[in-house]
Amino acid sequence: APVNIGFGQFEGGKEFYDFSLRFYTSSDLSSDEIHQLGITELSRIHDEMAVLFAQLGYPAGESIAQTFTRVDADAGIILAHNSKSFFEQIIAQTYTQLSEAFSTLPQQQVIVVGGTSGGYYIAGSDDGLRPGAFYANTSYNQAYTTMPTLTYHEALPGHHLQIALANELDLPLFRRKINVTSFVEGWALYAERLAKDLGWYENDVFGDLGRLQFEAMRAARLVIDTGIHNKGWSYDQADQFHLDNVGYSGSIARYSVWPGQATAYSTGMLKILALREMAQTQLGDLYNIKEFHTEIIGHGSMPLTLLEEVVERYIANKLSNSS
Repeated sequence: APVNIGFGQFEGGKEFYDFSLRFYTSSDLSSDEIHQLGITELSRIHDEMAVLFAQLGYPAGESIAQTFTRVDADAGIILAHNSKSFFEQIIAQTYTQLSEAFSTLPQQQVIVVGGTSGGYYIAGSDDGLRPGAFYANTSYNQAYTTMPTLTYHEALPGHHLQIALANELDLPLFRRKINVTSFVEGWALYAERLAKDLGWYENDVFGDLGRLQFEAMRAARLVIDTGIHNKGWSYDQADQFHLDNVGYSGSIARYSVWPGQATAYSTGMLKILALREMAQTQLGDLYNIKEFHTEIIGHGSMPLTLLEEVVERYIANKLSNSS
C-alpha cells in the first residue's frame, strides 16, 4: 500500500474521483465546490453552536473539543446497562410525534439491538418476521448529548421510516430495494434537522448541541473527503481538521478508501431542504409538510435529480388543481 492516502495520486485517480462525486451526490458539483460548501456549512453550524454555548454560560475562546467536553459532562451520562432502554424510550416518544409531519408510516416496527458495536440500521425481512433494527453500542457509559440525534437518524424519522416504507410501497422490486446514497443518507440527515424544525429539541439545549455536532461532522466530511482525494491532504491533516471543527477524531481511514461516499450526507440533506423551501415558496398557503414528505419518500429511493422532478411535478399539479 502507498504511504500517502487519496485516489488523486494514482493514474486516472482524479477522473475516478470526479465520477465518484457525481455518483454519490447525484449532482455535477465539482470537488472544489463541494470543498467550499463544507467550509460554508461549518461556519454556519459553528455560529449556531456559539449561540447555545453562550446560553449555557460557557467561556468563549475554547476549542470545540474543550467545549464539548463541558457539554457531555453537563448533559449527563447514560449508564451502559440503561442505554438500550433509553434508546427505546426515544423511539417510543418519536412514534407519538410522527403524525405532526407524516401521513403514512410503515407497518413494520423498529427495535433496538444492543451490543458491542452499533450506530447503524439493518432493514427488516420481507415476510415481516424480523423487524427493522437500530443497532446501538450499549457496551459503555455514554453522554446523553448525541443519543437522540443518532436515534432520529438510524430509526425514526430517518432510515427505518424511509427504508421500511419503501419496501411496503406498490412498486417494482428494484424500486423498493434500491438505496441511492445521496437520497437515503440525505434523508436520514434531514430527519435529524426535521426534529429541530418540529420543536423536539425545545428546552433541550444539550440534545440540540449533539445535533449540531453531528451536522458538523457531516459538513466536515465534505472538506475532508475532497481534501484527501483532490488536494493531497495527509491522514494527520485530515484528522486535525476533524478534531478542530467537530471536536473529536474522525473516521479518516474510512474516507481514505471510500472516495466520495461521505459527501452524500450533507449534499443530500441540503437538496431536500432546498426542495422543501421551493415547495413552501411556490405553494404558499397550499403547502402541507405531510404531503411534501409523502412526495419525498413515497416513491422509493431515487437520484436527487429525479427527486427534483418529482417535487416540481407535485407543485405544478397542486397549483393547477387549486386554480
